[in-house]
Amino acid sequence: MQYLTCPGELYLAFQQRAESAEQEAPSLEMLHIFEQGNLIDNLAQDWFPFYWQQQNNQLSNISFQMVAETADYFVKADIVVGDNSDKSIHLIEVKAATGVKDEHIFDLAFQRMVFEKAGFQVENILLVHVNREYRIEEETDYSKLLSIEDCTERVATIFPTIEPIAREALACINGQQPPISLFSTCGAKLDCTHIRTHFPDIPNYHIGKLANLRSKKYQQLLEQGILDIKNIPADFPLSAKQRLQVEVAQKQQASIQHQAIRDVLEQRLVYPLYFLDYESFPYVMPCQTQYGPYSQMLIQYSLHTISEVGAKPVHTEYLLNAKTEPVENLVHQLQQEITSTTGTVIVWHKAFESTRHKELALLYPQFANFVQSLNARIFDLKEIFSKGLYVDARFNGSASLKAVLPVLCPELSYHDLVIGNGILAGVKWHHMTSEGKMTEEEQAITRRDLLRYCELDTWAMVRIWEELKKILDNTG
Repeated sequence: MQYLTCPGELYLAFQQRAESAEQEAPSLEMLHIFEQGNLIDNLAQDWFPFYWQQQNNQLSNISFQMVAETADYFVKADIVVGDNSDKSIHLIEVKAATGVKDEHIFDLAFQRMVFEKAGFQVENILLVHVNREYRIEEETDYSKLLSIEDCTERVATIFPTIEPIAREALACINGQQPPISLFSTCGAKLDCTHIRTHFPDIPNYHIGKLANLRSKKYQQLLEQGILDIKNIPADFPLSAKQRLQVEVAQKQQASIQHQAIRDVLEQRLVYPLYFLDYESFPYVMPCQTQYGPYSQMLIQYSLHTISEVGAKPVHTEYLLNAKTEPVENLVHQLQQEITSTTGTVIVWHKAFESTRHKELALLYPQFANFVQSLNARIFDLKEIFSKGLYVDARFNGSASLKAVLPVLCPELSYHDLVIGNGILAGVKWHHMTSEGKMTEEEQAITRRDLLRYCELDTWAMVRIWEELKKILDNTG
């Protein structure tokens, strides 16, 4: 599967493994992904024998984690059903995804190939995955969390291509380095690990950072040997937004459209100002009723309120203390903080907050009017930067909060925090609210760290807004 994604990175992984006995420990975020996969695997092992018996009206020989091996290949199947006398089997894979993906079909085709080389006859190929429609009922029945699909025909369609690919992958891990070319980059473009290893002089602010750059123009720039944004010639066809990025990088001077920013802020912002940020936790096993697998369940918010011109920001916050604490508590508390029916709700990347508000309106009708009013007066501060009203080469082509903040407000940093991103925040909250994962002291420390992280998100927006105002004031 790694070979299909990036042969170069597969080669590097095996080379590094050969050169070093020490392996880098997986991150907490990666361990969390493993945990969810293991939960679904264990659930499938409990559920599948009953499912199979009901569907086939008979008991069958069911094996878990069954191995098939040849001189070159090795697989361990999640579930195998079969009769050992004639080696006729049904192959079942278990995935924590909410549906069948193309990558799963390649995985299953490889398993079929190895089992058949080991002397088995694969009759049917099934995939167990998470049922996206599952909701917790009064009596929790996690067996309903699983669905199963027949993938036999889809596997058969690509099966003839699998052995040639497998031979290529085998050659790769045995030391046959894939061709090295800047033109072979994946979606990561020039930030591809394989490319960066062999071309260490690629600038950080490279052509791949141009906004909405189409692959054809990207290839044309590579063919001309142009990697640095600063080196793109004036006659190369670009959009106005892309050309502005180039000019700013060449001049090393920010482009600030003062009047346009002033117009946006004056027309869109109405006091009180509410700087709002949420953190959420998507988990394969829903924590509360009404939520499905991987639903973005809100776990906390941070709010900085500026009641009127010249007033100091007032900070309030809320964090769920347990997985069973109703999300309604959080929404109710927010409603107590945002009491005015006027005033602008300021966020960064409003697609996230707006979507959460729409979900809350459906999940909790008693709060529908409140959360819908928040969406009606929401303003995305990020748009000042994503729409090119303020462009600085130090943003490195990004309009993320973590890219803009250190440029406009260098005194603030996420690097000083124990929890520095939203994914880690969700995982740490999961551990804090899971029995036996933390001591009381660790829970208290994690709670503090979660509140600090979310608070910085809204304080960062306040400070960026203040810096924008200073810039506008200084230009009259």
